[in-house]
Amino acid sequence: MATRMTGRARAGQTRWASRAPWLVVVVASLALAGCGGAQPIRQDPDPLPTPVASLGVALQGTVGLLSDALAAAGYQLAPPVGQYRPSEPASLTHAPRTVLQVLGPEADQGFVVVYDLRTSDVAAQRATELARYLGSGFGQTNFPVDAQFSVAQVGSTVILTWWSRERADDPDRIQGAFDVIRSVGQSVPVVK
Repeated sequence: MATRMTGRARAGQTRWASRAPWLVVVVASLALAGCGGAQPIRQDPDPLPTPVASLGVALQGTVGLLSDALAAAGYQLAPPVGQYRPSEPASLTHAPRTVLQVLGPEADQGFVVVYDLRTSDVAAQRATELARYLGSGFGQTNFPVDAQFSVAQVGSTVILTWWSRERADDPDRIQGAFDVIRSVGQSVPVVK
């Protein structure tokens, strides 16, 4: 009886040993797939720094439209004193952009981000993605609860700005600038 058990044990070990290499391959494949190791990293074929060091034609045109509209209403647009990066979807994190700010008493408001995309079709897609992202709970985590957003498209550019009454030192002034900015371009609604 003892010999038969040893024989069975050896047979079980032999079967297990012959399956072990396949098991290692399957487990390793599942581990890599679960970690994302088997997925290729998508890279922008033409990466540009963000924000851009000098404005291209599309950015210059959109910034000119914004500056003119704001100037006509008594506002000035200039580079911000500090750095600013809004909450944004992954599709825009590497997009070339310029960041400006409406001059005035609002140190943490009045920011205007203008993204430069390759074509107007890509800009339309990114504007829609940005509006959906800002409308989601996750997209609003870095903004005040009462933040109002404006997303618009001008050709191959996308404009983002926002404002908050609760944080405003001069709510009428900052809302006025916000209203002027959102009048530029094709608006893409942000639904909270």
